[in-house]
Amino acid sequence: MENRDEHGRLKKGHPGLKKKGDTHKETRELKAIIDKFVTDKWLEIETEWKQLEPKDKTTLLERLTQYRVAKKTNVSIQDEYKELEKLLQRTPDEFIEKISAKILMLNAKNTENEKE
Repeated sequence: MENRDEHGRLKKGHPGLKKKGDTHKETRELKAIIDKFVTDKWLEIETEWKQLEPKDKTTLLERLTQYRVAKKTNVSIQDEYKELEKLLQRTPDEFIEKISAKILMLNAKNTENEKE
């Protein structure tokens, strides 16, 4: 079990794991099938499109694009803080000081604008 951690999960870097951002084979195959269907039926879709109400056009467009456009995923604020902490640990102090000064300046400007 040298390729697994103490919980039995595959370790990072194991060839059996997909890389971050890679899609599963089934997902790629489904997208290819949908692409082929839409391409083969495009003239029919265009004809039907002209007869649809605006609300129905929106629904159709949403359903057709959900397989081609990546959905945004929710990232927890804790995950964001962890990533920020990692970044800050690698960043030289002089840059952190410059960034901090810029944030304080922008915050002050924002506060002034809210008072106006």
